[in-house]
Amino acid sequence: MVGREFNKGNRHVLDSYDDQDLRGIQYIHTGRIGRLSGASATSPPSAEFLQRAGVIAPLNDPNRYFDPASRKVAQRLRAMGIGTLSIRDSVLAGIKTPDGVTISGFMTWEVKAPQTPKGIARAFEHARRQSPCLILWTQALEMSSKDAVEVLQRQLPTWGADYQEVIVMLGDRGEEYVHWIHE
Repeated sequence: MVGREFNKGNRHVLDSYDDQDLRGIQYIHTGRIGRLSGASATSPPSAEFLQRAGVIAPLNDPNRYFDPASRKVAQRLRAMGIGTLSIRDSVLAGIKTPDGVTISGFMTWEVKAPQTPKGIARAFEHARRQSPCLILWTQALEMSSKDAVEVLQRQLPTWGADYQEVIVMLGDRGEEYVHWIHE
């Protein structure tokens, strides 16, 4: 990866990921991270729980349960070297299952594809019940990387404590992204 400064003050760091036309920004959030007082999220199901429930696709058919948007996201994750398996859409113990799980790190992820700017806040609110990793597929919104950073600046003070990672995928093919990791 080749690092370049994204703006003054080192609040954001731009990393170029040159494999298969992927270009990513690693976003460093310096503000408050939390959620609204009184808000309580149901804990998302763990990968181990999903495996015991038998809802994870087999290794020989990893795309079995993906919808078209999740399949595209899985292709981009695989291009980044992250193996993924789909998860059967169901409700287990009152909790809706996430879309996918990584093979190596065994972390679940949920894709949300908001159609409007207001849908972004709803995506952050709802995905936290499904997975600690949110992938926003913003193809309908035609966002730039600067817009994606602004989304994170607005949403992390409210919902950041509920996530380990947020990836905002930009463009029709998800060839650019902004990535935040809760440290």
